[in-house]
Amino acid sequence: MLLLCMLLFSFANAQEVCSLPMSYKPLLSEGKCWTMSYKAVLPAEYGDLYSFKETMLKGDTIINGIHYLRQYERLWELWKGEQRPEEWIVTNKYVGEDEGKVYQCDGTVESKRTIMDFSLDEKGLFPQYGEYGPFVTTVSDTILANSTDKVPRKCMHLSIENIEVDVWVEGVGSLLYGLDGLDLWRIGAISTLEKCVDSENILYMRNGSIVGVNSVKASVPYNGNFFDLLGRRLTAKPQSGLYIRNGKKYVVK
Repeated sequence: MLLLCMLLFSFANAQEVCSLPMSYKPLLSEGKCWTMSYKAVLPAEYGDLYSFKETMLKGDTIINGIHYLRQYERLWELWKGEQRPEEWIVTNKYVGEDEGKVYQCDGTVESKRTIMDFSLDEKGLFPQYGEYGPFVTTVSDTILANSTDKVPRKCMHLSIENIEVDVWVEGVGSLLYGLDGLDLWRIGAISTLEKCVDSENILYMRNGSIVGVNSVKASVPYNGNFFDLLGRRLTAKPQSGLYIRNGKKYVVK
């Protein structure tokens, strides 16, 4: 009887500590790849100018008790006529995961920051910008149409002041920023996750294809311009909310 009580007590505690379901699908695994596209925010006469980045995870490293994988990258500017390089670049970025929280660091404990949190429920606060959020507005189980496994995945929509700023999908990551957090997007460009592949299995593939790509080189001054959180250029300084100027984030109360 004593043993049974101890087991029940341990199970209850475990339920309190871990809010993730047994079916939770981890984001990180050896060899997993993400392909990102970045479309320059420019007037229509410049055409659609794209650059790309592929990220692959390799190597198991333990930092402060959390397992991390190192990020390897391949980058190319399609609008310059560049092709995807064969060689991977070794970066100093590491991604770790623990109890649904996804961390990124440069290999030191002090640099650790949370970039996603799949343990959050609806109305949960992800304090990227303190009390401004973003907040989780919708949580649902989603089967991705272009995936090969066709399994339900937790899908989370995040908003700031009723403006959607990101979508997280369990096992896939951010549909806007991939493995990069909200504060690492490219100023003056709209980033999009194109594909996520794990061991030749397609977990996510963006609907549609990128067309109209050309090799026109653009030269537009970004200094002094205002941008929203999606990289779109604004016509004037916002009267409230968050905005970007000269590569820095500002909050207007």
